[in-house]
Amino acid sequence: MHHTAIQLLRQFSATGLLVGTLFFAFSLTPSLLPRPMYSQGIVSGLSLAAGYALGYAGHWLWYYLHLPAPSPRQALTIKLTAAVVCAVIAMAFLWQASEWQNSIRELMGMEPVSGIRPFYIGTITLLVFTALLLVARLFRRTFRFLSRRLQRHIPHRVSNVIGVVVAAMLFWSVIDGIIFTLALRVADNSFQQLDELIQDDLAPPSDPMLTGSASSLISWEALGSRGRRYISRTPSAEELTDFLGEPAKAPIRVYVG
Repeated sequence: MHHTAIQLLRQFSATGLLVGTLFFAFSLTPSLLPRPMYSQGIVSGLSLAAGYALGYAGHWLWYYLHLPAPSPRQALTIKLTAAVVCAVIAMAFLWQASEWQNSIRELMGMEPVSGIRPFYIGTITLLVFTALLLVARLFRRTFRFLSRRLQRHIPHRVSNVIGVVVAAMLFWSVIDGIIFTLALRVADNSFQQLDELIQDDLAPPSDPMLTGSASSLISWEALGSRGRRYISRTPSAEELTDFLGEPAKAPIRVYVG
């Protein structure tokens, strides 16, 4: 077990872990609106992956420039130390994140989050980070495979460029729909949460022909803030008559969102 953990740790960059953990910690800091648990997990996972990529790029550049590098034993010690530091930072911010979210939810008049929220956020974060890391490593394998195949016929540097371009096109064609769909869902959920949090003192319409009235199949509360404002601004027949200068009928205004 210990040997397996050491071998797994060797595959990671200490710089990437440290920078990624800082990005992860910043993603947990207070936001303007409370974030749903899964949205926070996705944001934190993306932040961790972005930070790790940035740290790994710096690590790669250091070795590319042939700057002094630690010995294998020193490198392992550095990675172990970095792993412990990252774990402490991550747990501290996960624990504090619940307090931050509860303070915002209290201002919004919402129920406080449960104590198991940090565990779920951490789990979702690790799943997102692992998925992105696997995709990145699969991309690297694909690039190397294509590059080696092309080197039989064209120069080394040219094969590398073509390998990167072809691999990028392949991956983009596969994940474009997934990423775009996920982004739309996150944006839609965030907008829906914002719409539900905004309270107003508008009364439901008495006209049975308007959405949200007692005769409507859609309740007044289900319309959301924008829908209630839209319906409440429905002009009357008298207002339309004054505006048009001729007799007008009461409009039928429908809102479903």
